[in-house]
Amino acid sequence: MIRKEDRRLRVGVLGCGPIAQFAHLESCAKARNADLYAICDAAPDLLARMGATYEPQKMYADYDAMLADPELEAVIIATSDAYHVPMSIRALDAGKHVLCEKPTGVTIEAGQALADAVKRSGKVLQVGHMKRFDPALEAARDFVRDDIGEIFALKAWYCDSTHRYTNTDAVQPLPITSKFARKPAGNPKADLRQYFMLAHGSHLVDTARFLCGGVAAGRAPPPPRHPPTHMGGVRPPPRHNRRTRRRRTAPKTVRLSACIWTTGPPPPLPASSLGRHTR
Repeated sequence: MIRKEDRRLRVGVLGCGPIAQFAHLESCAKARNADLYAICDAAPDLLARMGATYEPQKMYADYDAMLADPELEAVIIATSDAYHVPMSIRALDAGKHVLCEKPTGVTIEAGQALADAVKRSGKVLQVGHMKRFDPALEAARDFVRDDIGEIFALKAWYCDSTHRYTNTDAVQPLPITSKFARKPAGNPKADLRQYFMLAHGSHLVDTARFLCGGVAAGRAPPPPRHPPTHMGGVRPPPRHNRRTRRRRTAPKTVRLSACIWTTGPPPPLPASSLGRHTR
């Protein structure tokens, strides 16, 4: 049995879908310094199923009702990406601390609105970038901070094999889903380049900040001439040579590249790149 502390944070989880099932519900139940006090979901069957499994003290079908509970101290936002910012702001305005799943928001304006809400509320907002707590990355951060000397630049790659989901599907329990689940309008994966940058690139950028400090400026590389077909691109016509006739067996990877300067102004861009410069 897990030995709990006498004083524990009373946490409510908004959303009982896959990410809550894979990460947050069980983590709250296991934490020595927190309790799964409440859960909230718009899908009645999913709410009942997770309530029977994890036995929180309270279950809510209405988010505002959960936020009005004076015993609730903190909220975990475990919803679709489009809901992260508005649900976090509502929790902050209700006087609750917030742990929000990544990405923080899907637009710069939404992220700024959330930052303003944090300042206004005086509460703590943490984004679920769990890689900061990986012992290997903590050791790398200590090496960068204590031994490597002055940092001028960082170049990083985030590679995610397309075989990943074959492996996770084999070992992870099947998530419980509901036809009553509330979903945002539109398909969040319609623009896969944006989706990959938000879902995976957010980890890369946060890890860069963890290792080297705040980002002063950045420049994104130009899009490829022929985007990969899994990103909505069109496969270029094959070149008739021996290489194209060979069958490739290596795993496919999605690569995100970013150049990040951590101190002072960025170096001048070549004239050919000025049109692509983003702040």
